[in-house]
Amino acid sequence: MVGRSCCRCQIKNQEIVEYLRERIASGQFRPVIDRRYPLEQIVEAYRYVETGQKVGNVVITAGGLGFLSSPRASRVASEVGHLLTP
Repeated sequence: MVGRSCCRCQIKNQEIVEYLRERIASGQFRPVIDRRYPLEQIVEAYRYVETGQKVGNVVITAGGLGFLSSPRASRVASEVGHLLTP
């Protein structure tokens, strides 16, 4: 059944999301950040991911974008980041 999900799956997914949300909010979940790259170096970041040597998340920072300048957005970006996964 591609593209469809059962009610039990949706409930389980909601439980997982809630569990992770609580852990992030309480500070119990800390992502491992391997490296950070500015948006201008996204090609280099992707090449690094492709090497298979990364041991954590690769974060792409988007400095200079107005919507990322708020304290909350900066905190979320520093804690979660964007992942590059091949």
